[in-house]
Amino acid sequence: ACVGMSLRLLDSANQAGRFSSIAIGADGFPVVSYGAAPGAFGELRVTHCLDSDCLSHTTVDVEFDAGTYTSIAIGIDGLPVISHYDIGNGALRVTHCGNSGCSAGNASTWVDDNLVTNVGNFTSIAIGADGFPVISHQDRSGGLLRVSHCGNTACTSGNSSTNADGIGSAFAPVGSDSSIAIGRDGLPIISHKDGVANALRVTHCGNLTCSAGNVSTTISKVTAGGEGTETSIAIGTDGLAVIRHNADGLLLVTHCGNVTCSQGNASRLVTGGASRGSLPGQQSRTLAIGSGGLPVVAFTLREKLGVVFCGTRTCQ
Repeated sequence: ACVGMSLRLLDSANQAGRFSSIAIGADGFPVVSYGAAPGAFGELRVTHCLDSDCLSHTTVDVEFDAGTYTSIAIGIDGLPVISHYDIGNGALRVTHCGNSGCSAGNASTWVDDNLVTNVGNFTSIAIGADGFPVISHQDRSGGLLRVSHCGNTACTSGNSSTNADGIGSAFAPVGSDSSIAIGRDGLPIISHKDGVANALRVTHCGNLTCSAGNVSTTISKVTAGGEGTETSIAIGTDGLAVIRHNADGLLLVTHCGNVTCSQGNASRLVTGGASRGSLPGQQSRTLAIGSGGLPVVAFTLREKLGVVFCGTRTCQ
């Protein structure tokens, strides 16, 4: 695997590359959102590859002071849409690009702007079954998992936000390190951390907006340490969620036993020795479903990149 792998340095200025997220655009080439340091709180940047190997690419500054916790997806209109945290306003912001490289015609909107609390942390974006973006994030002040559903493809109107899981508090929250996917049933499912139990938690939404009928489950721990950080979720070929997460320097994969992850879950330690999927809090997607329907997990070990190829759909 990875024969002929090549490394491309795309942007090296001003601490570029923090909180990165990647998607494949409608042109078949990668587009990457990330933060860089020039603004008071970091700016949102996008690099668009102009060929499959990124030998040629363009980089644009999309928005100042809003380059934290970026997550990118390609909308049904074929254009990138990026969720990110506006740290200056304590708000969730979404930028819909006006072209494939986000170089013109972008529209940025505060999708969830609660001046009382601090929302928009740990964003993760997916395109819902209705074709509109749906975003998981955290209300940090309340210690809650929050979900925002856009009212159109650009998130410029008709947006709604709701508390999807609320067992936590500011001192023992849920909702951090979130990752969202759309299940085979067409409903959002979100992996995140249960700060009360110090464990992985999964919330399966009861409708497209996660406003009712949600089922949240804290997954039984398999290690003595804290679990559920730096989560990444995908839907396997069996229609069930697969989640990678960290446990005090250990890398685990959890396979859900049903569509809501409420029973029959199985977690397995797949690496040890200070392995990490990304820097703390960054939402880089580090789990995917590879050929043959088998999960592939990326991680770092002693500052070196590694990949785990699971031998079964459940990694068990």
